[in-house]
Amino acid sequence: NGYLDAAEFVCMMTSMRKSKTNATGLRTGLKTGVKNLDEIGDGLLDYLFTPKRNKTLTLAKFNKFLSSLREEMDNLEFSHYDTNKTNTVTLRDFGYSLVCQAKMDVLPCFLEAVKKLPGYESKKRIKRDDFLAFARIAKHGGTVFQKRMKELDEAGTEITRSKFKSLAKRVAGERLSDELIDVVFTVFDADGDGSLSYDEFFNALIT
Repeated sequence: NGYLDAAEFVCMMTSMRKSKTNATGLRTGLKTGVKNLDEIGDGLLDYLFTPKRNKTLTLAKFNKFLSSLREEMDNLEFSHYDTNKTNTVTLRDFGYSLVCQAKMDVLPCFLEAVKKLPGYESKKRIKRDDFLAFARIAKHGGTVFQKRMKELDEAGTEITRSKFKSLAKRVAGERLSDELIDVVFTVFDADGDGSLSYDEFFNALIT
């Protein structure tokens, strides 16, 4: 009917948790001492449906919730690296944030590239706004920017620094700094040809 009620939402979450046989932690209720998987979602259910469970949920409201949640997570991640509270992070720390979710078989290669980036000895920094702008278009799945990059990659178009920057501005309205883009290419342009591979890039970024 275009709406989810609390019972429908719980049914969906329970089904998803049980289908994830290799998942652990709070996501599934495993290894937490909680036998009833639905109990873990009480806080979320209160937020989305009220404690009395008498409200319904629209797709627009849920998307707004997810957007806010992602933004808060991105801010928390930035704060983790901004240890000196300067509202900036080093190029090296930004590099670490890019590869922290990479698969283990490619992580060592990425880490070697990150270690070569300037750290606290350099005056070059990534500002919070830049960090969050990049996260909005590249670190969460399904963005217009990602779809357009995939189309270009499949068409054989090289994703150069200038192409990457112009694409972010044109399709997503985000102005990325040259320093940020330099870090991205230093880490992910493994063969040094000045072009990004879509699969290697986003497989390392998106969780």
